[in-house]
Amino acid sequence: MSGYVRSSLGDGTIANARLEILQGVNAGKTAWSDSGGLYRFEQLKTSAMQVRITAADYDEQTSNVSIAGDLTMNFQLTPLLPYLYSGIVTDGTGRPVVGAMVRGGPNSGSTDANGRYEFRSPYNSVPGNVYPPAGYERKPVYSYESFNLVSGGQNISIRRITSVTMSPPATLKVGERGSMSPRISFDTGQVESPIFDYFDRTVSDPTVLRFSGVYGAMVEAVKPGTVTVTGSYLGVSAGSAQMQVVP
Repeated sequence: MSGYVRSSLGDGTIANARLEILQGVNAGKTAWSDSGGLYRFEQLKTSAMQVRITAADYDEQTSNVSIAGDLTMNFQLTPLLPYLYSGIVTDGTGRPVVGAMVRGGPNSGSTDANGRYEFRSPYNSVPGNVYPPAGYERKPVYSYESFNLVSGGQNISIRRITSVTMSPPATLKVGERGSMSPRISFDTGQVESPIFDYFDRTVSDPTVLRFSGVYGAMVEAVKPGTVTVTGSYLGVSAGSAQMQVVP
């Protein structure tokens, strides 16, 4: 049996990898890959067997192989990721945030009951994003943006949404427009307008009242009637409000 030991990242072969047969009539035999990644076992007996492949700076791999005559068998090993990213994610009052996904480039980790995240990366500095559970603001707010995340210990703070309110006009005349006036309160004490990409709203009868404007923060009266409008922001409800359209 012979073949090559390669990196799973596609960056070449692996020299000095050790291959050991663990089970079967050939158990105990070993081979090493040469400078070009080529290994060779000589005079193996027909058998089902298990082969363990190890190499410095790579994850160990175990494979089941059945041999009956000459066999070409290549193996791929996954490089160990050298850089550790870890830290605590807290809200605006310092409390741990559970279940937030911290992404750094192609790798990620989710926070545990203590708000701690951990993952490894092949890079020592990566673009970072935090995707928290409902009720918290993302970091950065827009998913296409990022912040600089560096390996080692790095704590992250995100804002918890304490309330969402809206104050649409109780009455509108047909053809009039009015604002829903949504406001978001955070645990840091800040009160702001929402990022309207994430402000969800509904109207019970869009033939009576419809949303208008670029982000739909405005409502426009269409015909007489009474409707209910609702709103929410990143999983936090603003409740509902009743509006009447008059001639």
